[in-house]
Amino acid sequence: MSSHLTDHPESNPDRDSFNRHKFAQRLARMLLLPATTNSLVIGLYGKWGEGKSTVLHFVEHELKRLEPHPVVIHLNPWRFPQEEQLLLDFFNQLASSLGKSLKKKGERFAEAVTKYAAPMIPTFSLGVASTDVGKSLQAFGGITQPGIEELYQRVNHFIAEAKCRVVVVVDDIDRLEKQQIQAVFRLVKLTANFSNTAYLLAFDEEMVARAIGEVFTTSPNAQSDGRSFLEKIIQFPLRLPRARSSDLLTFCLARVYEALQENDIQLDAKITSLHSSQPNAERFAQAFRQGVIPRLTTPRVAIRYANAVRFSVPLLLDEINPVDLLLVEAINIFYPEVHSYVATHQDVFTSQNLQILRTLGGGAETNAELEGALTNIFADHHYTLESQAAVRTLLKALFPKLVILANNWVTPLGDSDTLDDGALERRRAITSPRYFSRYFSYSVASDDVTDQEFNAFLQADGANQLGQFRNLTERLGVPSALTRIEYRFPDLSEGQHRALFTCLTNAAGLYCPPRSWDEVTNGEMSQAIKLVLHLLASLPGANEQVTTAQQLNDTPGSFEFAYLVNQRLHQQFEQRPSFWQPALPKLALAPSDWKQVLASNAESLLRRALREADSTCMPLYRSKPFWARKLMLTIWPKLNVSPGPAAYILPFLQKNPTTEVVAFLEACGDLASGNDAPFYLTGLGVNTFDQLRTLFGRTLYELARSQFGLEPVEGVDFRETEEPTPRQRLRQFIWLFENRHMPEPSAVE
Repeated sequence: MSSHLTDHPESNPDRDSFNRHKFAQRLARMLLLPATTNSLVIGLYGKWGEGKSTVLHFVEHELKRLEPHPVVIHLNPWRFPQEEQLLLDFFNQLASSLGKSLKKKGERFAEAVTKYAAPMIPTFSLGVASTDVGKSLQAFGGITQPGIEELYQRVNHFIAEAKCRVVVVVDDIDRLEKQQIQAVFRLVKLTANFSNTAYLLAFDEEMVARAIGEVFTTSPNAQSDGRSFLEKIIQFPLRLPRARSSDLLTFCLARVYEALQENDIQLDAKITSLHSSQPNAERFAQAFRQGVIPRLTTPRVAIRYANAVRFSVPLLLDEINPVDLLLVEAINIFYPEVHSYVATHQDVFTSQNLQILRTLGGGAETNAELEGALTNIFADHHYTLESQAAVRTLLKALFPKLVILANNWVTPLGDSDTLDDGALERRRAITSPRYFSRYFSYSVASDDVTDQEFNAFLQADGANQLGQFRNLTERLGVPSALTRIEYRFPDLSEGQHRALFTCLTNAAGLYCPPRSWDEVTNGEMSQAIKLVLHLLASLPGANEQVTTAQQLNDTPGSFEFAYLVNQRLHQQFEQRPSFWQPALPKLALAPSDWKQVLASNAESLLRRALREADSTCMPLYRSKPFWARKLMLTIWPKLNVSPGPAAYILPFLQKNPTTEVVAFLEACGDLASGNDAPFYLTGLGVNTFDQLRTLFGRTLYELARSQFGLEPVEGVDFRETEEPTPRQRLRQFIWLFENRHMPEPSAVE
């Protein structure tokens, strides 16, 4: 696996990303300085993840190129938790490696090393004398030994005679336990302080100084004492050259773009920019540069970030905005505490309607909550002022709501005031409520629909598309499915507009009919009608729009849908938008076209109502009570439809006056609802009464009197905001007939 993926140290200087090769070359030459009576000890200081191991590899690469080649011994204290094991490994490597240089004297050297090591490693006793120190210790266990100093001088003499530099490399000392760290330095200073030998020790100075100090003292100055100890051992303390911020950024971005290429993602080709005037690659680079530089301090953290991207991108490919994912993962790696807060506070960061928030203001409580949470995070986790500003940059780049709420958060990206919810959803932005959770769960919720599925629906047509739409509404709910279609309008072709028009009108039976005036303007059927009329307006040319509009009243499954479509067409023609029902896109119709469409639709709507009433064996005013008044008293009289409304209605009233007169008068009442309360029918409006008297003369009055009785009627006994009782309806009609003067014919609608 690539070292860029696994965090293995780099060994090839040609891939030196941080200009450390020259430093390694100089360090290699220092290790080969002329022999002295004691070993040379060089300390390479650096924090975890800064690249010490890579520099060690570069040094070894250079040592192999120099003549004569030194003997390089690698000690890995991690593998040997006991000091005896560490010593055994060292002397084994020393005897084996240097013995080859001494040729015939190699066995004598191994014997000298073994005798020297024997008192230090009493627990190891195997075999006979050889270059394997462990197997040689038993052989010398009972032999009279020279003094330890004499043995040391013998080993030292052999090393000098070999005329071969010994370089001992020890890495990761700062990861050891205190006793292990002490064993390493005891080996370097006391046990193996040979001539013509150099030690290269790599570690975090602060961590090792503190650990060494705590071995010798419990005072608060343990770290200072430990540093003094190191100064006695380390002859050349060298600080690892710090990687420049620009080099770290270049290295990190290179790893990110590798991950994107693996998944065939081109930032400026895959998805258009979240901000219309700024390409995706530029948006990412700018926000990333400003947002992570304070925390991008080591190559290791850059690799961790790139690996997080490598993991998450394949899981969410084509289901999110890649730039948003890159920035979210940046918060996750560089500011994990802020990431945890964002993931659990969707309402703080997303908005259902940015335009309303921008226009009407508000959100002070949300802003206060966010600022309080960030202040606590910054204090608890010791964020520097630079880090605080940087993480705010990332949050602003992801969440336009924050820019709107907090004017003091000056956005570096611009254009956020042009965004709306549709644009955010088309771009699969994290700030869209639909997409937010995907960026933290790395999946699409089971009750959601993937973008791939939704795109397949948009590309389908006919019965296949209708079937897929039914499936979408079952999983998402009708309002959510319709909203998702609406947001995708700008991306659709003319052919897709036609197919969707047919699909949505044929699916009219799926939309819940309005049960209150609020639902007439904001319910799911109103939402579907708005979409259908947008699609109608997108069709090219008046001829196609006229032909298509005349089919709307034949929509299967829902008379209410056809009725309300006809009502919206009238509003559009008369240009009567309201705050709750803003103007729809204009149709390309001339006045004559409008006249043709409205007349044709009115007649087909009435005939459909009559057919459906007949199929239920009920009069129209019973089968469509909420819509009957306009059908019977406004539309029907203007059409040449035989029989007329009076001739159709009177037989029902005369046949069963006890039940039908009140039912008819109720259907002629004004439609009302309180707040979200269901529809009910109030009493008669005076204009409606005038229409009834014009149509029925005294006949309806006499039928009403026959049910009410002959007692005098002196007034109406209910308020206009109430639903009258049957007797109150009769009383009102009788009183109006007996007291209201007949208006001029032109005043009657």
